[in-house]
Amino acid sequence: KQTITRFRAKMQMPGGLSVDYDSKEGKKPGGPIGAVLGPLFDAMVGAEFSFKMNPAGDISDPKVSDKLVNALKSNPALAQMGSMFSEEGMKSTMQQSTLALPKEAIAKGKTWSKPVETKAPFGKMIITTTYTYQGSETRGNARLEKFETKSEMKVEPAENADVSVKVKSTDMKGVVYFDNKLGRIVESNQNQKMVLEIEAMGQKFESTQNQTIKMSLIP
Repeated sequence: KQTITRFRAKMQMPGGLSVDYDSKEGKKPGGPIGAVLGPLFDAMVGAEFSFKMNPAGDISDPKVSDKLVNALKSNPALAQMGSMFSEEGMKSTMQQSTLALPKEAIAKGKTWSKPVETKAPFGKMIITTTYTYQGSETRGNARLEKFETKSEMKVEPAENADVSVKVKSTDMKGVVYFDNKLGRIVESNQNQKMVLEIEAMGQKFESTQNQTIKMSLIP
């Protein structure tokens, strides 16, 4: 299980709109975007995520706390702001943040891939991550195993969808450090950039998303 104790978000939206939020300050985000996202941000604090994990690191049965699910479902406007603001999108993020090892033994230079599918109002997103084992590396006082990741995304459009999304370009890379003695991830860094072409209500525009996800185990 994972529980969020503090939530921070900084966003630049089309039309010059912006959001800068930190739950520690206790101040609600303002403006029209804040009115949409405020209830979601409040629900993120204290939200619990749970899943099952097998010995190879594959996760299944991901669940999001009821409070957060209700905040997502009660605000249809969130669905228009991208899959990250959906229950399916958050479950997909959980699956992408783990290290899925192959069943067979690996050596330096070994690569393997794993796809993760996410349903969205505009269709189905498929993110395929390729892992490459880079061998052992000393970080701090520990000897850790290093894995580099590279992901590609494609969209399979839904029939008669009100919104059309096309992937113009992606650049998604990262690194994961794994403690083989303790059998757990110690640190991961993921950098994701994607350019999407979105068409809705007869209008077409580009959406550029830059996202950095850093996780570290604090003893």
